[in-house]
Amino acid sequence: MIFLQLAHPFSYSLSYMRLRPIIRALVLPMLFQVAPALAEEPEDFEELDLEELLDVVYTASKHKQNISESPSAITVINREQIENTWCTDVVCLLRQAPEMDVLRVRPMHTAVGARALTDETGEKVLLLIDGKEMNSEVFGVVIWQALPVHLEDIERIEIIRGPGSALYGANAHSAVVSIFTRRKVDSSAAVFLGTGELGRHSLHARLGLEAGSWRLRISGGADMADNWHSPGDRQRQVGRLWIQADRESLTSKTDLVLGLTSAEGHIYNVLGPAELRDAIIVDALVSHRFDFLEARLSFNLMKGIIPIKPEGEGPETVKFQGILLGRLPNHVPYINPTVDAETQFTFTPFQGNLLIAGANYRWIGLFSDETLPGEIGFLGPGVFVDHIGVFTSGEGTDLLTEAAHLARVL
Repeated sequence: MIFLQLAHPFSYSLSYMRLRPIIRALVLPMLFQVAPALAEEPEDFEELDLEELLDVVYTASKHKQNISESPSAITVINREQIENTWCTDVVCLLRQAPEMDVLRVRPMHTAVGARALTDETGEKVLLLIDGKEMNSEVFGVVIWQALPVHLEDIERIEIIRGPGSALYGANAHSAVVSIFTRRKVDSSAAVFLGTGELGRHSLHARLGLEAGSWRLRISGGADMADNWHSPGDRQRQVGRLWIQADRESLTSKTDLVLGLTSAEGHIYNVLGPAELRDAIIVDALVSHRFDFLEARLSFNLMKGIIPIKPEGEGPETVKFQGILLGRLPNHVPYINPTVDAETQFTFTPFQGNLLIAGANYRWIGLFSDETLPGEIGFLGPGVFVDHIGVFTSGEGTDLLTEAAHLARVL
């Protein structure tokens, strides 16, 4: 497949893989002399240099740690690798990670899995963007081609190549893909244009602003593609808008995120093929971190229509022994809101030990005029689900030593 991408402003950077031996030879001896200065964790990954960026991960344990101490097999794709790749979307980058399976089923649907646990749905992988879960509650899958962010908005990707359900829940069955967006503000505007065969066209623009202590980043664009077997048959149309603002002080940090996506095309879910028609996806996130406490509140809304039969056909009746049981509608409209609230505490009870504890609550709703009568909500009859969870983890090698020392003192 041929796909050309033009960007303005143009930039060129050297490959880190070529410079890695030189960096190690010059930098590593100095690290041993300045180790005490590196004890404090930087607030953002963008504050780390290339050498540190390859060695520090967050997703495996929900806190920053050296990759050699990670309890899970993890792969990191940093900004340098993203800029030097020929890929134009996230799933292309995932194909380069070990043990990851990527199946392009349709122009609008790509299935991602790990450890040979991949089918056409790809429902066994959890996707996070800045800590917010992006799996669709309606279809049970990740709609990779309808993400609210573009490659130019991504700073790094961490991939847990294995189960992560202990920390992230049931969707993290075989892998966890965590995307961290770019935080630095570039005052200049950038526009990216792409085109290729099979009706592939893309447009993306981004802009960064600063207003007092707030940093604001706005990006948006659209892309489309035709059916692989029938050129001219448009089977993917996606539009996206991503607005991100944050403010940081010495002791706290606040993030505000809003993402809007429109999508049309064919996908697969656990029930079989489905078509997205007039689908609108809204993602919002508010998070605040103060010292050892972090709280986040996120909202997701997916609205659309699932066609059941071709337009123009009348309703089909379902009968049993001449008895009318019901009629199948031509399409099923739906509204699927989800609200997540999570709090996490991170503190050090003893020197050399780290304790993480938290709780989360999730509310899921599904509203449709074609469903059986259920509970009556603010959007009409629907089905509601509540989830409450708690999690805790501890790390360290000096816990027994500190406990023994405390016992001797007492």
